Amino acid sequence: MSLDVLNRTWPEWQIEEKPLGRGSFGTVYKAVRTDHNVESHAAIKVISIPADPSEVDSLRSEGMDENAIKAYLQEVVNDFVREIQLMESLKGIQNIVSVEDYKVVEKPNEIGWNIFIRMELLTSFNTFIYNKHLSEAEVIKLGCDICTALEICAKKNIIHRDIKPENIFVNQFGHYKLGDFGIARKMENMTGALSQKGTFNYMAPEVATGTEYDARVDTYSLGIVLYRLLNKNRLPFLATDAQVTNPNERRIAVDRRIRGEAFPPPCEASPAMADVILRACAHDPKKRFASANEMKRALAAVGNGTYKIPASAPVTVPNQANYDATIPLRGTSNNIATAPASTPEKAPAKKKKKGKLILLLVILALVAAAAITTVVIVNSYQEKQEKISSIMDEAMSFAALEDYESAIDVIEAGLKEYPDSEKLQNGLENHKSSLAEQIAAIIEEAEIYVGTADYLNAIAVIKRGQETHPDSPELSAKIEEYYALITADIDSIAAQADALHSQADHSGAIAKINEGLNRYPEEELLTQKLSLYTEALKTQVKDQTLAEAALLAAKEKYTEAMALLKEAMKSGDSTDEYQAAYDAYNQSYLDSVKTEALDAAKAAAKKKNYLGAYNTLKQALSVVTGDKELTDKAAEYENAYVEEISSQVEALLAENNFTEAQKLLTISGKEFPANETLKTLATKVGSYKYIPLDSLTPINGGFTWNDGTPADPFESDYSGIRNYTIYHGRYCESEYTTSVEYKIDQKYNLLQLDISPYAHYGKNASSCVQIYVDNVLRYVSPAIVQKSGITSVQVDVTNATYLKIVIQKGKSGCIMLSDVVLATIPNYESQYSAGTTSVATLNPINGGFTWDSGIPTNIKGDSYETASNYVIYHGRYCESAYDTYAEYYLAGKYTTLSLDMAPYSHFGEDATSVVKIYVDDTLVYTGTISQKSERTSTGDLDITNATYIKIVIEKGKYGCVILSNILLKNAE
Repeated sequence: MSLDVLNRTWPEWQIEEKPLGRGSFGTVYKAVRTDHNVESHAAIKVISIPADPSEVDSLRSEGMDENAIKAYLQEVVNDFVREIQLMESLKGIQNIVSVEDYKVVEKPNEIGWNIFIRMELLTSFNTFIYNKHLSEAEVIKLGCDICTALEICAKKNIIHRDIKPENIFVNQFGHYKLGDFGIARKMENMTGALSQKGTFNYMAPEVATGTEYDARVDTYSLGIVLYRLLNKNRLPFLATDAQVTNPNERRIAVDRRIRGEAFPPPCEASPAMADVILRACAHDPKKRFASANEMKRALAAVGNGTYKIPASAPVTVPNQANYDATIPLRGTSNNIATAPASTPEKAPAKKKKKGKLILLLVILALVAAAAITTVVIVNSYQEKQEKISSIMDEAMSFAALEDYESAIDVIEAGLKEYPDSEKLQNGLENHKSSLAEQIAAIIEEAEIYVGTADYLNAIAVIKRGQETHPDSPELSAKIEEYYALITADIDSIAAQADALHSQADHSGAIAKINEGLNRYPEEELLTQKLSLYTEALKTQVKDQTLAEAALLAAKEKYTEAMALLKEAMKSGDSTDEYQAAYDAYNQSYLDSVKTEALDAAKAAAKKKNYLGAYNTLKQALSVVTGDKELTDKAAEYENAYVEEISSQVEALLAENNFTEAQKLLTISGKEFPANETLKTLATKVGSYKYIPLDSLTPINGGFTWNDGTPADPFESDYSGIRNYTIYHGRYCESEYTTSVEYKIDQKYNLLQLDISPYAHYGKNASSCVQIYVDNVLRYVSPAIVQKSGITSVQVDVTNATYLKIVIQKGKSGCIMLSDVVLATIPNYESQYSAGTTSVATLNPINGGFTWDSGIPTNIKGDSYETASNYVIYHGRYCESAYDTYAEYYLAGKYTTLSLDMAPYSHFGEDATSVVKIYVDDTLVYTGTISQKSERTSTGDLDITNATYIKIVIEKGKYGCVILSNILLKNAE
């Protein structure tokens, strides 16, 4: 079986792959669980039904179909589950292995089930005693522990039937535990007709022979276990001086034991311990201990040195050669003949007094008849001796059966006829002596129980003795004595319990009474005391619980106080008082939650964190449901938050930043989906139409959209962006340009985008972005370097047909454009409504400039991000002054000309340049540029009705110049 199934069944337990062991019914694994740094261990037994797929094939061969096989195996599983539930009912008992949990899991894709049983982790007894020799005291400890387990079984009417070393375990504290109830059954189901189960090496004879049996088969098996431990690890009839035994010797030894052959005492046991073991292992169940409790007391007496071997204990002859010899009579003198060989060892039952008298009368009648018919004189000496001998023989027949009362009656009747017979007098004394010994043995056995204060079993022994000795005054006196001891014991128990009760130790008083009820389960006084102390304990527990809860509440630990009371209410006692206290603390808890929430919300609102204030009260309302003050305050903070959001949205719309406005409304709408103000704002923002630029198809060039990971050198958050494009300049050895152009057909009036350096931007690199509208440069970004932040851009594209975006990139100048959208904004007023024309859109008739090439940076570092166009002239490579110009045909269409001038970033320290403007060949403007010149505008130059304009740059060495925003104003 794969351990995956087991790991899924109890995922909190880590299963070790190597099993602890395997048996005929399953495999056992070790499991470990760690909880709050505390490590727990368990043993998990896995039983597979069927154990092998071949079993299913075997059932098929018997003619079973799939349903029949499944039903058959299901009943097997049910049988196992019943046994597991039996062990589970014994959970928590010190000397029985605890079953913690079990699962039945059907096998996937095949017929069958896996049964998982989780138990406490213990050491097997065979592992525990490996290379170890147990002392007699340790063996007594084992016997007492297993007897305790069997006592519990007796209370639940369970016979284990398989007690052997393999089913005994040891915990870390040295306690022995009984496990594996796999073949246990309830006593009421036990008959001789049930199948034989268990292990033959330890099996009681009545189980092995299939006759009716009871719980004494368990004490028998335990006796065999103890015998082996004190017999050099050898079972009965196996040689203790041989290193190796063979299977045939073992079989013969078991057969001898099952037949009832008496076996010698264990060689390492004390006489007292040997007597206890041999009594436990008696072939006749009636001669064994009546219960596990009786056996445990006997073991305890051996351990403390108070055990007395009964005088009636059977004599065991180690040498079995004369096992069948006639057993000599107890208590006979040397001149008494032994019983005939044909006389049985013992009658199956003792005769009652009435039966004895009848037999005696019959015998006397026979003697009288013989006297009548004889022709010899009765009073003759020879006849007298013969009759006396006959009387003695008759008495000896009873004595052979240990029926000394009948033997005495026979001799007393003879003494009436022959009062002077010394032989009869001696016989009478001998039999009286034997009777006295017999009664003494009964009393001695009873006194063993008295020594352990087990007076009920002592009385039971005496009463069994009275069945055969009903007229014994000694036994009657002992009955009265023991009943008096019981009364005194009960009074003592009650007095001790009363003393504990008076000291408010009600638990101790109950324990003491239960101790007494274990001895005297029917005692009414103890039962009444138990009821009294139980009620007192309930009251004590109630008072302590209420006091502990009040202490917690005083520390404002209301939830802990309520949890304590809720747990106490599960008992069903004092529920009304617990509930009243619970309700009071719950109200205090709700009041504290409300007060804390209102204070926290007020503090958040003071910092204008209205959403935080609202959420604090909302969370409180989940506890203090329906509170009007909390509800009203929450509504107040909601309104304040919405008002703040509305102001921010309106401000963003005023700036035409509808994308941020939309984001803000999306976030706030999730918080307050039903707010009417936010719904109205959402409708307003919805009137701003926009599309991501990556949704259009370019007509020239093109960008790769949404490829790679959007990131800048500052770890800004790009998680909510609509689109992005990344351009990498790190592989380019010189500057280069990349672009994309779209046909937008006058559908939009605003372009929005963000510009930032990409994460891999070179340390000394520089790039810029240019935006053309209908071939007119409408926007030039400032130089984008490694330390540039995010630049947000808006470009007016009102009535435009074409849109072009150009990226001017230097080496390693990686740049990223994001959130690039086109928008149609209601009531948008274009900044170009007055009508201007960029000179860059005209075709020169002479000369010409290179427009919008390079990065526009003047020597002051001024921004050119709003420049409509620009031209850069580099004079640094020229060894002498030279002129460059551009001339345009205007046809009288424009009224003014304006442009800006500035030294370029590479302007030489001693260089100068001159800008001249001619209108219809007339010089109308001259401007001189040096390194220290500011950015200068010509202002509006009047060119009304002009046909030609000419712009000339006269440049000295290194006199680099930037002209920008060269615009013509339309005549109309």
